[in-house]
Amino acid sequence: MREALRGSLTASITNGELKNVPVLDELANSTKIPDLHTMPFNQFDSEFIAGDENIRIKRCYLIGPEQKAEASGSCEYDTSLKAPLNLALGGKLKEFAQREKLAKAFKADADGYLVFPLPMLITGKLAKPKIKLDVPKEELVQTANDILQQLDKKSSKDKTSDKTEKPNLQNVLDVLKKKKTKQ
Repeated sequence: MREALRGSLTASITNGELKNVPVLDELANSTKIPDLHTMPFNQFDSEFIAGDENIRIKRCYLIGPEQKAEASGSCEYDTSLKAPLNLALGGKLKEFAQREKLAKAFKADADGYLVFPLPMLITGKLAKPKIKLDVPKEELVQTANDILQQLDKKSSKDKTSDKTEKPNLQNVLDVLKKKKTKQ
């Protein structure tokens, strides 16, 4: 069967919608952004190369009014995935992130999309993917520290901000630091 899969595939699709895709369901669940279960898009470009070991995802790029997503990596013939994922939110998803006070940790890109602050990694199987943060623990602690500092600066400028957020984030950072020092 592997011999029959050798080759490459390049596809470009405009103005569509992805739904009922397991990786989107996992993305929506892991980011706590329910509208990611369905992704309308303006442009979807992908390039895959099938070889002896796996199918290499050379590029999978999707841009729509609500999000930008880009992944590359591999899918083994047993359907195991390993693909770094970058995600940015636009439109109503950007508004959701702002309303839920998630946007303070995001930075806007040149197109105004809010870029998710940490890279993610898609693992697991095609039918049951998992999404996790793709950063070493030390970098995660540093990023959490940077986010806390940004929140401190913003909350000191905005007297109406909710001060209860900081202790919760600080507790998470303290736990991460304790785990780091125990290793």
